Amino acid sequence: MFFLDTNIFLEYLLDQKRALEVEKLFRFTAKKGIPLLCSHFSLHGIEAILSNQKKFLELETFLLFVHKTSNLAVYETAIEEEINVAKLVSEKGLDFDDALQYFVTKKTDCQAIISFDKHFDKTDLVRATPEEILKSADNL
Repeated sequence: MFFLDTNIFLEYLLDQKRALEVEKLFRFTAKKGIPLLCSHFSLHGIEAILSNQKKFLELETFLLFVHKTSNLAVYETAIEEEINVAKLVSEKGLDFDDALQYFVTKKTDCQAIISFDKHFDKTDLVRATPEEILKSADNL
């Protein structure tokens, strides 16, 4: 199982330079049934960003995608877990959202976090980009 950082979704939703790479990742993992996980925290962040940009159709489409993607699960953190996340902020030198993603990735024993955020490189997580996952497809 791989954990998806918020920036992976935003790269595609905001049609940024690596959007095609993300699209290929979603197609590949769906075809192969490779389990993906994201946090509910990510969904809320994306909802806020798209709403603030008045991208309501994109928001609805995104939420339908998450709902209908059978190999994508959403992890909801409990308050007790978020207390632990708050402790990780200073321990790992991450901001709260990165600490939350770190916590969930570790708690759920994901193989890696798929992210463009190099902050995770200073942690004990394996970080990979969509392109790196696709290149290592033979090993999955």
